[in-house]
Amino acid sequence: MTQEESQLLSSIHNEIPISQEMGINDLRLSKEGLILAAELAPNRNHRGTAFGGSLNSIMLLAGWAWLHHWLGQEKVAAHVVVRDCTTRFYSAVSQNFRVEVEPPSVESEARFLRTLQRRGLAQIPLLVRIFGEKRVAVVMKAQFAAVRDFREATKG
Repeated sequence: MTQEESQLLSSIHNEIPISQEMGINDLRLSKEGLILAAELAPNRNHRGTAFGGSLNSIMLLAGWAWLHHWLGQEKVAAHVVVRDCTTRFYSAVSQNFRVEVEPPSVESEARFLRTLQRRGLAQIPLLVRIFGEKRVAVVMKAQFAAVRDFREATKG
């Protein structure tokens, strides 16, 4: 891991303490997005495969981490929250796994930044996938939001 990747993983563990128990053992950043590697053992269910709730949580964590990092790169101070997500499970995950966040289009990123600047709140779609042995095992389509004033994010 690079120093930047190590710092992001430390930030994840500091901001979201439960992440320390999820078996996340690697993080990679590139122009293609973010990749987390996680161990099966702390996320397994009674059948010896990954528990769906753990997979969903790690996918949300990966999306949060990508947006948190990207906002830092853009020098934007904002809180990151999840707004909505849909998860499809295609096959069981029976070994250590990787989670990949695909960044949105450049146009979506630009629109997001303009909206955040103008309104103090903006949403951005992220596609997150878990890869099993040879193929995609789980797909999440999520809307994350950035909020300049966190009180806005917690209004009912």
